Amino acid sequence: MKDEDGVYWLSLGRFIEYFSITELALFLLLAKSSDFSDGMAKAVFGDKRASEIMDATVRVWIVNSPGKEIEAEFEDVFAQMRAINAIRSTIVHHISSYDEKSGRIVSDSMRQLRPQKVRRVPASPEFLKELAPQVKTTG
Repeated sequence: MKDEDGVYWLSLGRFIEYFSITELALFLLLAKSSDFSDGMAKAVFGDKRASEIMDATVRVWIVNSPGKEIEAEFEDVFAQMRAINAIRSTIVHHISSYDEKSGRIVSDSMRQLRPQKVRRVPASPEFLKELAPQVKTTG
């Protein structure tokens, strides 16, 4: 185990926690946008994850628009969240490794059939520390 491992795990935990908070904020936005009661929102959307929540919010806004300005603002927010979610998904669902040249990375190479589709994501404590506030301020 490397000396930086404790810092890595702390940074990873912080990133995941911030993402969870942001996912909750997206859920609350969807619940408010849909005009559902709290119970109905939980029943219909409670098991949805970030990408599904954003998709559902866009669909709800077709019927119950918050206004073009807000929709445009959230289009940018959702694009950023989708990019961060792709990174999060790779980091959470695949193992990390460390080498002197690249530092800590996460890759799906062990599960990816096509080499051209392999995804490598930086996962250094510094990268996660930079990404965590982006998640927090996006939501």
